[in-house]
Amino acid sequence: MVRRPARRPVLLWAAALVLLLAGLACSSSVGIFNKVQPRTLDAVSRDGFEGDDYIVWVDCIIRNEGDSGEVEVRANLQPLSGGNWSKKGRVYIKGGEVGTITFRFEQALELRPDLKHYFPSCGAFSPTTF
Repeated sequence: MVRRPARRPVLLWAAALVLLLAGLACSSSVGIFNKVQPRTLDAVSRDGFEGDDYIVWVDCIIRNEGDSGEVEVRANLQPLSGGNWSKKGRVYIKGGEVGTITFRFEQALELRPDLKHYFPSCGAFSPTTF
């Protein structure tokens, strides 16, 4: 009868590796489920004058569907005639709540003072994906 070597050390190493990988998967999934998850609800624009300066404000309305935290927001103002103006900022939004951040575009003087001549848009991102 041929004697086979013991498989115990191999099985112990395999079990330890499986436990280690399972622990890493659980700890990294906590980061997946416990971070901000922003969703852009709307981009609302309004215009007006501050003294002699023509200004356009873009209100970005964001819902955080994840945990409380900072959300990166980018607002764009695109004239129909071409070009693009962009600004970005951060806002703290509690989990499950809606927040608003307002961007002020002074370069709107180059646009016609009429809301029909440009298109506002917003995007919201987790700070790790911005």
